[in-house]
Amino acid sequence: MKCQQCGYENPDSATVCEQCQTELVKEEGNLTATAVETNEETPKKEKKPLPKITIKPETKEKVGHAMKEALHYIVQMILHPKQEIEMLSWGAMGFITLCIAFVHILWLYILQKGCLTMITMMTYFMPVRLPIKMSLFATIMGGILITVIVLALIAVLVAISQMSNKEKFNIKRCVTKAINIHLVPTMLLLIGTVIAAFWFNAGIVCFVVVFIALFMNIVFLFKNSNTYLAYIVVTLAMVLLIVTVFYIIRYCISTWTINGADIDTFFDSIIHYYFSV
Repeated sequence: MKCQQCGYENPDSATVCEQCQTELVKEEGNLTATAVETNEETPKKEKKPLPKITIKPETKEKVGHAMKEALHYIVQMILHPKQEIEMLSWGAMGFITLCIAFVHILWLYILQKGCLTMITMMTYFMPVRLPIKMSLFATIMGGILITVIVLALIAVLVAISQMSNKEKFNIKRCVTKAINIHLVPTMLLLIGTVIAAFWFNAGIVCFVVVFIALFMNIVFLFKNSNTYLAYIVVTLAMVLLIVTVFYIIRYCISTWTINGADIDTFFDSIIHYYFSV
């Protein structure tokens, strides 16, 4: 150990310098350095900014073109429902399908809202009021399911009609014609939904008229095929449409909650109350 006073080299075990009798102090430079290094705060890692989602100009152009094509087709079908069917692009068909799904979602919402109002009126004479809430998620899913199932079913009917008339099968034309068949009834359904929002009973009548219009369009698919196969196909299609709509409405109703309980508990309480009076 080196003396800090005279510079004499002493043994490591020495506490006093053998040369000048000065008290020796051990150097703890390394220890101090280590302590300093240990006590230093670890620098925080800088968060990298999330990459921005950029849409290519070509994609924007395609989407804009598809929207314009779809809107032009919708307007033309409303003004001239008997016009010759145009071949649509897949993008335009997707946009029209979204519009149809929106109408179905709105229809389911207004239909449930009207039913809830009527049920609430039934409970005016009950001693306890039970707040009823419907599921918005179930309404959205129900509207999407109706759109997909109905359009798929009509597309299959169009394909059967083409094969019965010995026409060349084209899936794009089948989907386009299915949209064409369903578009005008959808516009009528939108009008009926707006009416039902202000006058529910009249809206129900409009809904019946919409289904009749849709069934008529399906029947017109087979106007040139007066065979038993055509009658069977049309009848099965109508039954499937009615069953689909019925079960989707039933699914939406099953998701209602009454003061945190399910719909079955609510109806059990109503039945129990009226039978006990």
